[in-house]
Amino acid sequence: MAVEITNLTEGHERVEAFIRAKAALIDTTGLSVHIKHTRARGRDVTGYYRFADRRIVLAVKKRLKYPRRAAYGVGSKPVDSKRLGSRPYKLVWYEETFTSAEDLLVFVAGHEFWHFLCHSGQRGGDY
Repeated sequence: MAVEITNLTEGHERVEAFIRAKAALIDTTGLSVHIKHTRARGRDVTGYYRFADRRIVLAVKKRLKYPRRAAYGVGSKPVDSKRLGSRPYKLVWYEETFTSAEDLLVFVAGHEFWHFLCHSGQRGGDY
């Protein structure tokens, strides 16, 4: 069964093409993907995989300027000194330059597909 894609942006065909190509390689039974613009305050781009209804949502602000730098976590490392109530690790961040909304959304789509693969048992672990 093909993934159901709803594109509410009137554009971003490259994002749709990426999703269709990747979805063809895995079992996407029951999965839907929604591509849209966001008006959320403090968020230029957002994405999530919702376990309850097997939905991936990808959203980007309509009028962002490019190129655009964005940082994302790539791992963690142990913390030498532990303060009461603090985490025993520190996140490691990587910064990337994105040249278009499509590049940014494709990156987010790949990340959310990772969560879907872990949830659906097509990939071991969620780390």
